Amino acid sequence: MVAEKHHGRAWVQSFPGQGAKFTIILKTAPAANDNIPA
Repeated sequence: MVAEKHHGRAWVQSFPGQGAKFTIILKTAPAANDNIPA
């Protein structure tokens, strides 16, 4: 699954008679300037 290859997670919640909710969480990389000392 794409989410797992990016060290994330994905899941589905089903609501009978209403539909479904798909949730995907992907980790982000730190910004390029996060390693610059203040």
